[in-house]
Amino acid sequence: MLGLAVESWIWYGVAVTVAIARLVSRTLHFGSPKRLQIDDWLMVFVLCVYTTLIVSINIVADVNTNLLPPGFDVSELTEQDIKQREYGSKMVLIVEQCQCISVWTVKLTLVVMYHRLTIARKENTAVKLLAGYIAFG
Repeated sequence: MLGLAVESWIWYGVAVTVAIARLVSRTLHFGSPKRLQIDDWLMVFVLCVYTTLIVSINIVADVNTNLLPPGFDVSELTEQDIKQREYGSKMVLIVEQCQCISVWTVKLTLVVMYHRLTIARKENTAVKLLAGYIAFG
């Protein structure tokens, strides 16, 4: 099995390639980046957040956090260990928030795209219900 760093950067490359292909296609379709729609700009935002997620998750893989095994003797920790665990715990929060933001923004991007595709169809009601579910979530 590949290590986390190798695997995460491979998936990052795949995701960025697909997103950039989408943006290039949409730019060619509209003739200018200024004409890109809201879901395209949301995808640019997701790329930024996803980059932060991948960098952060690789940092977290190499540091200790405040997650201690049962029976761990805390008195053995040095001041340096405590500071490293504090840093690791803060990085875990960044990873968790970036993951949530990435997932929910991609969902929002898809709902906006589906809304545009079904604007004059009866399926648009289902898309609006889905948008309500996402807003509630």
